[in-house]
Amino acid sequence: MQTTIMFIGHSGIGKSPLENLFKPGVKISAPLRVRDNPRDEKDIFYIPQQARDTMKRLCRENVLAVSRDIEVYPSVIFFPVRGSDQVVINHTKEHPEYIKYEIFAPVYYDLLRLPAVREYYPFLTGGPDHRVLAILLNPTAVGFNEQEFDREDLVKKAEHGIRCRYELMNDKKPAQAEIDRDVNKRIKHMNDELPAWKALLNLTGKYPNLFFLEIKNWEFFEYTYYAEPVEDFKNAKRIAGNEYKRARLISARRKLIDSIKSVYPDLGAEIEKNCFKTEKEI
Repeated sequence: MQTTIMFIGHSGIGKSPLENLFKPGVKISAPLRVRDNPRDEKDIFYIPQQARDTMKRLCRENVLAVSRDIEVYPSVIFFPVRGSDQVVINHTKEHPEYIKYEIFAPVYYDLLRLPAVREYYPFLTGGPDHRVLAILLNPTAVGFNEQEFDREDLVKKAEHGIRCRYELMNDKKPAQAEIDRDVNKRIKHMNDELPAWKALLNLTGKYPNLFFLEIKNWEFFEYTYYAEPVEDFKNAKRIAGNEYKRARLISARRKLIDSIKSVYPDLGAEIEKNCFKTEKEI
């Protein structure tokens, strides 16, 4: 049984740092971002525009489905996110036992509704021999589908996390106008993300071996692995050394395991044993 642990949430919520929790045998993956150069030395999930165009040209005769901006082929899926192209590589035939994945919620919701994706990409959708646990990270105290949910509180927390992330870049920080454009773009796209988060949670029980879990009060924003949480992003200061980051990862691990076990006890115990590093190994 192949198992995918998928993380879904807004920019800066802290999806990528969670890869540090997983054992070496777990495949760490995500859609490839189309850009000519990596963002930094740790950026492995990118593909140059020329390579993407060549890939698309080679497989164009084998198209399985086209839905709006999504193009599905047996080995790859092409789609845009926030105006930039991304590519999903099909990991199903690689047969990794466990996969850590993250994906943009509006695209994921559209993919789940395509029969071709459910047939060819069970590592994303679940199936007879594949399980998917999609974890939605919610930084607020109220569930996305609850009547009392406060969208403005979510947006405020999201913007704060993104700006703190920029603040920690120090001398590599872009010009303020560029930062503002990027923040505004990401916040604007939350208008699409929030309905998708709600729609995904409503799919609970609709597809075999596809499970959803919303974790509220998620406090482990990306910047908090490198700086103590602050109320004003201008006060974010990078902390030297790895012990602080390790302590944050251990706390995030505990939050994840407790949350999963509270809803899916057996699956949570399996993930803790076979996927996550022990606290001593982190």
